[in-house]
Amino acid sequence: QWGGVNQAIKLPSEEIGVIGHVAHQTINKQDELEKHYYGMSFKFSPNTKEYCDFKIIAKRKHFPQSQSKKSPELDDVIFPSGIDESNNLYCGLSDFCIGRRKITNPF
Repeated sequence: QWGGVNQAIKLPSEEIGVIGHVAHQTINKQDELEKHYYGMSFKFSPNTKEYCDFKIIAKRKHFPQSQSKKSPELDDVIFPSGIDESNNLYCGLSDFCIGRRKITNPF
């Protein structure tokens, strides 16, 4: 598994809200590589160096179907770029197009 931070937001609580991705890969029955990326969020405390409230906030199935840059490898990939003030989550989809999804406040 791997992941990364795509957006860091200073929260009123002096914590940092993190929007990012977490991923893993599998091999399907046809011996083809498939990557699986999910949007995630958590809160990080710079004072204690601890995190809490980790959650998956989006999966590829939450967006309309589209083409994939490389199928089946990237069919199940979303890559969050971040959220706006209205809690719209923006993501790259299957390395082919972009999508937007309204979410509840992830923090």
